[in-house]
Amino acid sequence: MVSILITGAVGLATTVVSSVVTFLLSKKKYNTGVQHDSIENMQKALEFYEHAVESNNKTLTDLLEKSEQLANTNVKLLIEVQNLKVQVELLVSVIKTEIGSIDLSKYGISIGEDGVVTKSKSKKGNKK
Repeated sequence: MVSILITGAVGLATTVVSSVVTFLLSKKKYNTGVQHDSIENMQKALEFYEHAVESNNKTLTDLLEKSEQLANTNVKLLIEVQNLKVQVELLVSVIKTEIGSIDLSKYGISIGEDGVVTKSKSKKGNKK
């Protein structure tokens, strides 16, 4: 009977020890797997953010180039408007000099002191 108890105790002890060892080893393997998955997810997130930053940098570069082009076009247009203003002032001056004595009001046209030419919408000047 003692031998049966000793055999049972030894069997129970080896089962408990093997269960504890198995638990500890499998827990270590599980933790290693979790860490590996976590690192892999971080790498994927990093790749995603790197791609997003590259895309944003490209978009920003394109927008800066377009902005510079628009600024250059704006400067060219401002110069063109200034040149046209000068030409209009010269034409108004010539008109005042050449036909200044002609009464343009009967045609609905007036030239102000500031050189601004206006045409009224009255129908009196258009009738013959």
